[in-house]
Amino acid sequence: MLKAFSNCYKELEALKKFHVSAHYAFNNAENLEGNENQFSESLIIPNSQSIVERPITFGLKGKHAFSRRRALNEVVYVRVISILEVYLTDSLLDIFAETKTPFKSKNEIKISQSELLSISQEDLFDRVISKECRKLSSGGFDIIVKYYKKNFHIDVSIMSPGLRKMQEYHDKRHLLVHRLGITDEKYRRKYSSEELKIQIDNEYLDQAFAEIYSFVKEINRKILLLIKAADN
Repeated sequence: MLKAFSNCYKELEALKKFHVSAHYAFNNAENLEGNENQFSESLIIPNSQSIVERPITFGLKGKHAFSRRRALNEVVYVRVISILEVYLTDSLLDIFAETKTPFKSKNEIKISQSELLSISQEDLFDRVISKECRKLSSGGFDIIVKYYKKNFHIDVSIMSPGLRKMQEYHDKRHLLVHRLGITDEKYRRKYSSEELKIQIDNEYLDQAFAEIYSFVKEINRKILLLIKAADN
């Protein structure tokens, strides 16, 4: 199993467990009977000198519960998309370790004669692949799609759930990070939506988990075929 895929799988699984655990904790807290603030004044953590002070106000019902779950889903969703982007970038390292052929472009790397005579081949290779990874990490999903097709002949755009859905996932993440989920005219026009604020409910989040894992699994399969072909 390639390292990038293994790391991606572990991150998604851990995040999913965290999401379920957080909901479980919310449910237990919200089912407390009586006063909304049934918390001791302070909590001493066993086998530790640490003391957790009582929270200010922890509303248990209605809008408080809704707001808490919405915030949780948004934070988890943002991380899901980040895990995907890290996978797509780190996969370059796996490919580069097995074959240099896809990276033999005419792009120039600035290096002085002094550096060239001083650094090892390993350091030089590291500089090449680091530059390639930076292109993807700073370029956005559309750049990733073009890069994979041009360099690896892997057409990400035709993989399930499809280019349109993957763009939607990334656009929503962008709005959550940079506009606290408030949509703009460009987004509403692009997706024929009247939604003024991004809504990430449990059903949508579960769908994102499933589709992104399937998407990553298919890319991993294509990369393995690429590496195998390079060996022949």
